[in-house]
Order: sequence, then C-alpha cells, then structure tokens
Amino acid sequence: MSEKQDLSQALIDAMTIMVDYNNSRLTKDETVECEIIRKINVEKGEFRVRYLNDTFSAFAASSDLAKNLEVGDMVYLLIPQGDTS
Repeated sequence: MSEKQDLSQALIDAMTIMVDYNNSRLTKDETVECEIIRKINVEKGEFRVRYLNDTFSAFAASSDLAKNLEVGDMVYLLIPQGDTS
C-alpha cells in the first residue's frame, strides 16, 4: 500500500473506533417479547413476566388490556433506556 492509502485506512479505522464507542454508550428503549407467568394485581395491571432466563414485574398499558391478559400469553414489554434494574 502507498503512504496515502495507509493514512486513509488509519483515518477510517480511527473513525470506526469512535463511532463504535459512542454507539456503545447510547441508551435506547428496547422492546422484548415476554411470557406472562403470574397475575399480581389485575386492577393495577401488574403481572410477572419471563424474558429469557429472567423474570420482571410488568404493567399493562391500560386496565382494559390487563383484564384480557392471561398466564401463558406472550406480550411485548417496553424497557425504557434498556435498563432492566
């Protein structure tokens, strides 16, 4: 390779490293598919759900929706900023 090509490749590699680093620091909402494993409080729309090998407390978007959900149903769970803590 010529010196110009080496310099261009080094610049591209450096920019790739910066982009990858910045992308790794982004926090974004995630949506995952979970299974309802237990009803906790239907009036409040609270359920226990399983995603992979973890379980979470989750809340239905509305009480009308909560009334129609059953153990074993698959639902989508919105995880704000990808934070499951």
